[in-house]
Amino acid sequence: MIVWLASYPRSGNTLLRTLLKQTMGLSSKSDSMDENQHAKEDGSWSRIVGVDGFASDWITFYRQACDTDEVHLVKTHNPPIDDQPAIYVVRDGRKACLSYHHFDREFRGGGSSLVEIVAGIDRYGDWSAHYRAWNGRKNTLTVRYEELITPSLGTLSSLANVVAHRGPIASWQNPFDRLHAEDQAFFREGKTDWEGAPEWTPLIDALFFHLHRTLMVELDYVGDTEAPQCPDEMKTLVSATRRLATENKLLETACSERLNLVRRLDGENKLLEAACSERLDLIKRLENENKFLETACSERLSLINRLASECEQMRQRSVGQSGG
Repeated sequence: MIVWLASYPRSGNTLLRTLLKQTMGLSSKSDSMDENQHAKEDGSWSRIVGVDGFASDWITFYRQACDTDEVHLVKTHNPPIDDQPAIYVVRDGRKACLSYHHFDREFRGGGSSLVEIVAGIDRYGDWSAHYRAWNGRKNTLTVRYEELITPSLGTLSSLANVVAHRGPIASWQNPFDRLHAEDQAFFREGKTDWEGAPEWTPLIDALFFHLHRTLMVELDYVGDTEAPQCPDEMKTLVSATRRLATENKLLETACSERLNLVRRLDGENKLLEAACSERLDLIKRLENENKFLETACSERLSLINRLASECEQMRQRSVGQSGG
């Protein structure tokens, strides 16, 4: 069985994994397959965060994990793919988007701008839709990032119940300062309150609340009157941009499917070419063997004719001798 440790990027997933490791001794894997190197190293990622790697590929692991009663904790930022239990971590959307922007720029070359991340024109979609996808399913415990900083006994008990931990729960000492000292690019701030940032301009703030006001108010990160208004022109532009982005994703998916089909057909064609080549080689070998047999048969036929002629001559001489 899998228990998903899910979140929108940079919302506290690593904090959750660290808490589970430090209080319950539980390690966890990631469906992104990008942590095997961390797992091989006897460092903070494995000893403090609890990162564990794969011995096989993701598909093989997923099938095997789903077919066993043993609990496997798996971190994910992707949408849900099944109805297995999950713990979903949510954080102030502004903090999550801004931190994700820094992470993307630091570790992935800045493929997505802050505007694109806020608007959901990104591999993980937008913050609100991501939350709705996970929070709207059964077997999901939703916890706030803020609750994990200094978790109550009730929070720890709820987490233990989802991951089926029946052993003791150790006291929690947040190791953020140590982790931050070792990797400041990944463990940036660990703060809960929104303080803004130079790149979080009024325009981006208006865009964010146009798209995520409902969830921000629902989660009490802001009051309904605190959220800035978005100009109508921007609303129209955002709607058109997101529609085009959706159409682009559909086209990318269609192109990817067709490319996979072309590759599959190309692979099958190569197999057929190899088979044809083998059959052609067999035909040529059989032709050579046939020529050899034809030659051998011709030689034997000549021998038979010669022997037959000699026999006839001998017979005639024998008849002539008998008559004389």
